[in-house]
Amino acid sequence: MPTAAVRGGNFSGASICDPLTITTPGSVCTPFANGIIPQGRIDPLAVSLLQHVPLATSSTAQQNLTAIEQQIKDVDQFSLRLDHRFDSGDQLFARVSTFDANEIQPFGSSSLQETLVPGFGRTLNTRARNVAVSHTRLVGSRLLNELRFGWMKVSGGQTSQNRGVDFASEVGLQGVTSDPRDVGYPQISTRGQYSVFGDPTTFTYRDNLHFEIFDSVLLDRGAHRVKFGGYFFHLRFKPEQPDNARGSFTYTGQFTGNAFADFLLGYPTTAVSGIGRGDENGRTNWLHLFAQDDWRMRSNLTVNVGLRYEYNQHMRAVDNRLSSVDFETPGGRYVIASDENGAINPDGAALLPLIPLPYVTSAEAGWDRGLLSPSLVRLAPRTGFALSL
Repeated sequence: MPTAAVRGGNFSGASICDPLTITTPGSVCTPFANGIIPQGRIDPLAVSLLQHVPLATSSTAQQNLTAIEQQIKDVDQFSLRLDHRFDSGDQLFARVSTFDANEIQPFGSSSLQETLVPGFGRTLNTRARNVAVSHTRLVGSRLLNELRFGWMKVSGGQTSQNRGVDFASEVGLQGVTSDPRDVGYPQISTRGQYSVFGDPTTFTYRDNLHFEIFDSVLLDRGAHRVKFGGYFFHLRFKPEQPDNARGSFTYTGQFTGNAFADFLLGYPTTAVSGIGRGDENGRTNWLHLFAQDDWRMRSNLTVNVGLRYEYNQHMRAVDNRLSSVDFETPGGRYVIASDENGAINPDGAALLPLIPLPYVTSAEAGWDRGLLSPSLVRLAPRTGFALSL
């Protein structure tokens, strides 16, 4: 961590260029006197952010911070299972499961661009609910039916422990999010001169739900064992990712010769800020059908013939918040998801003048709302044999 002296602009013994003395390209830079940046030149935003950055705990230049924080992890799981036999040919299985996990990681885990510096950790929570039911019934001695149903809902994700701290409004930092769900501290990198500090740049939330139904019938007709059935799957896909919403700033020493001095003066090499939350409210449905016959032609020869059909609907947003670039059209074009009448999401209207390519709606392009060409005929035939010599 930077020492208290460096935070105040005291780089005694180092040559710190004053960028304002470079008046023309190639002109010689004049260093600050004695390597000290005047207080009036230090960016107030930098001063405000450093008030939330812990000081070094030793006088060494490197590895000078020792911190102890409490990591808390609570996990609650519950499962209830029922097996019931109505009679010798009629059985039921059912299970209900819940899973709740809440974790406070004061230093993060380094997997989501966390800074690992105290004060900028994250919380992680997951909430899952699952139901599974299976019913098997034997009708007579020749027909067996198996019906399965599954349902699952999963929500949760990562949040900053500083969520709700509107640092940008307090200090006048512009160009970053004002969404109360995502406000916090920006992330500052000095390219290895000091540890990265500030809030993580990436968080992912989800609120997904899916259910599936499977039914299979086995029919014994002597020399023929016929099996047929179907599968239906429905998914509600709702991820959110406010990427770089609080801002991510990188300082390299390009202007002063010292990365941290660039930070104090407010001269980033790169500044990244995410627009919006990167959310989606998608839906998709799958339908699979199959039929097959194991035909015992002779005592030592069985032939198998089957056919499978699959329809996998492309993911589509219920509010038409998808878009894509079509490179197959000469010159390229932008395709925006719309309803059958060509109406796009109202939120996209303000962005249309900013698109550098010609744009059309999915209705005009002849595409579906998922912005992919549908594949309605997906057939998978199969055949084989078993021969005993």
